[in-house]
Amino acid sequence: MAKAVALQYIGGPPEIPIGPVVVKRTGDLIQICWPKGLFKWGSIDIPPSDIIAVALNKDLKESRSLGKALAGAAIGGILTGGVGALVGAAVGGRSKTKDQSTIVMRARYKGSEMDFLFSDKHPSLAISSLTSLLR
Repeated sequence: MAKAVALQYIGGPPEIPIGPVVVKRTGDLIQICWPKGLFKWGSIDIPPSDIIAVALNKDLKESRSLGKALAGAAIGGILTGGVGALVGAAVGGRSKTKDQSTIVMRARYKGSEMDFLFSDKHPSLAISSLTSLLR
C-alpha cells in the first residue's frame, strides 16, 4: 500500500497553490501537502469518508514533428534518392502520443463538493497509488 503520492496540483480549492503536492494518509486523514518555503509545508486534511470519487479523465494528444520529418526526408533523399526521401519523411515524422490525462478527486470540502485536479507523467500509475491510499 502506498503511503504517499507525489503529484502536480492543477486546480481546485484556491488555498492550494498550483504546483507540486504530496497526497498522503496520516492516521484517519488524507492530507494534501505543498511546499511553502524552505522546510515549511502547507496542508489541508480530508477524512477518507468525505472523498466521493477518484477518476481519470483520459486525454491523449497525438503530435508529429515537422522538423524530424524534414530531417528524415533529407537524409533519405541523400542516401537513396526520391523514394528514400518519402520513406525518410514518413519514418522521421512518426506521430507521438502524449498522455495529458487528469486525475480528478471529488470530495466534500468546506461544506460543498469540490474537484481536486492533479496531473502526473504516468497518470494510470498515480491514480492506482492514490486509490490505494483511500482504502
